[in-house]
Amino acid sequence: MTTRLSGATTVYGSLLGAVMLTAIALLVYANTYNVPFIYDDTNRILTNPYMRMDALTLEDLSRIFKDKLNNRPAAMLSFAVNYYFGGYDVRGYHAVNLIIHILTAWLIFLIGRQTLSLCGEDGALPSFIGAVLWLVNPVHVQSVTYTVQRMNSQAAMFFLLTLFCYIRARLKAGTGQNRIRMISRYLPCLITGLLALASKENAATLPVMIFLYEWFFFQDLNFSWMKDKIPKLSLGLLLVAGLALIYLGDSPLEKILGGYRKHDFTPIQRLLTEPSVVIYYLSLLFFPDPGRLALIYDFPPFTSVLTPLTAFTGILGVFALVLAGFLSAKKRRLLSFAIFWYLGNLIIESSIFGLALVFEHRTYLPSIFLFIALSSLGQNAFRKKTLPVILFCLIAVVFSVLTHQRITVWTDAIRFWQDNAAKAPNDTTVHNNLGQALLVAGKTEQAEAHFNRALTIAPDCNHYNNLGLATMKKGDMEEAIAFFYQALRLSPSDANTHFNLGTAWFQKKDLDRARYHLQQAARYAPDPVLALNNLATV
Repeated sequence: MTTRLSGATTVYGSLLGAVMLTAIALLVYANTYNVPFIYDDTNRILTNPYMRMDALTLEDLSRIFKDKLNNRPAAMLSFAVNYYFGGYDVRGYHAVNLIIHILTAWLIFLIGRQTLSLCGEDGALPSFIGAVLWLVNPVHVQSVTYTVQRMNSQAAMFFLLTLFCYIRARLKAGTGQNRIRMISRYLPCLITGLLALASKENAATLPVMIFLYEWFFFQDLNFSWMKDKIPKLSLGLLLVAGLALIYLGDSPLEKILGGYRKHDFTPIQRLLTEPSVVIYYLSLLFFPDPGRLALIYDFPPFTSVLTPLTAFTGILGVFALVLAGFLSAKKRRLLSFAIFWYLGNLIIESSIFGLALVFEHRTYLPSIFLFIALSSLGQNAFRKKTLPVILFCLIAVVFSVLTHQRITVWTDAIRFWQDNAAKAPNDTTVHNNLGQALLVAGKTEQAEAHFNRALTIAPDCNHYNNLGLATMKKGDMEEAIAFFYQALRLSPSDANTHFNLGTAWFQKKDLDRARYHLQQAARYAPDPVLALNNLATV
């Protein structure tokens, strides 16, 4: 059953919905512009020479693609454009992030409305409510307010734009157009799909999600059609596999396992843990108390199916979701699709790849259809349609308040890391970053306490480096140099350590040692300008 949305009412309703979504987002995220650069923002933006675009020339644009660590050129290009217009003024970066969030909410509203129409429902109100609940959910603060996670939100925006273009093209199919016109209708899908993939690799699931959408909503779950299209489905899966191999390069196994060097868990432990993480994400989405939200989670890896018992319950929970998806397919088609959309779009980041176990921003794309389905179910569950609307409005208000509160925590680096330290007291990264924030604020002794706390948990080059900087600030150059050499023993090619040693020896007027370490800093640093400048001074 295929139903088209048309007419002036639809156009005005869409415009009104877009205006209201924009107003809500601007109100709820009014304090996002004051959030400083945090954590990975430093490496990806502040100290990344490849994104410093000083002119709109091919030479400056091509510099972005010379970064060997950059596998997300579309996202990095957007950061480079930000830099061109405003340097490191964080407000410009947050404005773009918020615009992306608003555009994604618009697409959720439009896609939800058309999807419900394909199911034979009036989708205007449920799709709007679903878009609002997603828009103001506190879990998504990380994807919007954390500057570098534009990679994630931008990929989701282009992902949805591709699906929207596909739906529009499908609705116009069969109207007698020639082959060239038909290709032109689907060409935007290819362009936006590539932009999604160039923003973040998890967009590789896009061909499979479009195939599922076609089967659910245009083919009415026709198994005969599915059987006939198995070759095309196989081709889509091969395409996904091919994209994965391109990303992984010549040594895919090495690329997969290489990420585990930074973590204290094995691939098997990750596979055992991720089902519980997938269920935990659901609990965050529907109970997004800011007291439960953090950038870095202290989520211990599971060692067996029954150790701890939550490992088994997590696997059971994912199995129950899959079963619910199949059982609800005929009578609750949108709910079924939402479940498979959720699980399918988590499969890359919740599988074998050596990534951190938990990150809130991974829920950004997978959660979209859950809120549309929830809104639709709520509308159909009551005879009096005003009751679910009032209930959803109250939930949206609560979510909005909690989101505003969560953003407030992000606006101050010390408060942010203190909040995270309270939730993950045994994580070295959290204590190290809290120490850095305190050091910048001139609270040297408090900073030293957190650097030492990080060292007691796990010795690391960065922790010794930061202790050295704190000691230098107190004027004890001998102890600072000792800390820097301890850092160097752990990581002999660390550019920051060599730079700090060069600076320390220069202050002690030992020019030969200063020259040597600054030369090493310039050798290993991705951006050697500062090291070369100090070397010239020496």
